Amino acid sequence: MLYAGCIGRRISNKVISVVANCTGDKGRGMSSDDPIDLAMVMERCLNDRGFVRELLEIFQKQAEAELPRLRDAGESGDMPKLCDLAHKLKGSAANVSAFSLNRLFTELEKVAREGPANRVAGLISEVQSEIRRCGQFIAEIE
Repeated sequence: MLYAGCIGRRISNKVISVVANCTGDKGRGMSSDDPIDLAMVMERCLNDRGFVRELLEIFQKQAEAELPRLRDAGESGDMPKLCDLAHKLKGSAANVSAFSLNRLFTELEKVAREGPANRVAGLISEVQSEIRRCGQFIAEIE
């Protein structure tokens, strides 16, 4: 077991294994409107729907918990912190096949590193909307 301080709970070895085996095969079997490629996550998790739901709920809690930190870093102009947070969340989004969110974090990381800083607020707003869409999608998984 690994302790994930950002979400305040232990992560099972099964979760660690799934994340470590992320294939990065983007977009296969995904509706253009879906914020998460559920078919891909299910395949990675050996079609264990309960496990997938738990994994996605952990992801959602982490993303929601980090959103205020993203906003604070952006508003204060702390670009190194914003870059680090965006990088961390970019990987998390890729691991659960949230590819639109992954692309937004990729762009936010680049802007935090290279500029222009005037794009930060807009990107964070887009990230917030996409995190909300992911949460709605996850809530509908049976």
